[in-house]
Amino acid sequence: MNWKIENMPEKYAALSQKTYKAAYLFISFCKLEKILLSHSEISRPWFLKWIMKQEICYYNQLITSFAEEMNWKNREHTLTLEPPELFISLKRAAMNTE
Repeated sequence: MNWKIENMPEKYAALSQKTYKAAYLFISFCKLEKILLSHSEISRPWFLKWIMKQEICYYNQLITSFAEEMNWKNREHTLTLEPPELFISLKRAAMNTE
């Protein structure tokens, strides 16, 4: 997929397109989860599970891409069985943005 951001904010200019895309999609799926959870009745629980899997996928892409840009060998913040504190705090911050 050829995904290019034409109007990337200047403060993110140091990031690669890959990292920015992963961050943007992670935040978008967190906001989508918040919208879905705000409804009193969740009629499609499978959709909520899919959204959560996408959050994990793009979080891992974000951390991996950022680690490559920073030349970090250690990828301790990627998800394994339990979400790390960084994932939880980023998700909380993404859900609270407007």
